[in-house]
Amino acid sequence: MENLKKAVAELNKPIMVDGEEFDRGFNFVIREDYEREGDLVVFDANENYNYDYNDNNYWLMVEAAEEFGLEKPTKYPEDTIHEKLEEAVKKDFGKSAYLEWYDSVVMMVAR
Repeated sequence: MENLKKAVAELNKPIMVDGEEFDRGFNFVIREDYEREGDLVVFDANENYNYDYNDNNYWLMVEAAEEFGLEKPTKYPEDTIHEKLEEAVKKDFGKSAYLEWYDSVVMMVAR
């Protein structure tokens, strides 16, 4: 589970922009599922990252474009967070492992 722990630590770290540190607002947690012994779940305890993350970001970009007279986005932003977590899951548990949304906030490691 080493790669998944590293990915979570990286996502939880603040980001640097022009020498200034900004909190990403995430608090990703890995834990054993209480209902299914041996299964792992990953989730953002702050609930900022969820199933609707990309949809929410897209509509925020549309609203900002409308407010500031900018061109509206034509496609959804890429979900690099899910990709990064799933890549770590595959490295730790094999190529057939993946992350599956358990509900709107929690992702389950499917092995």
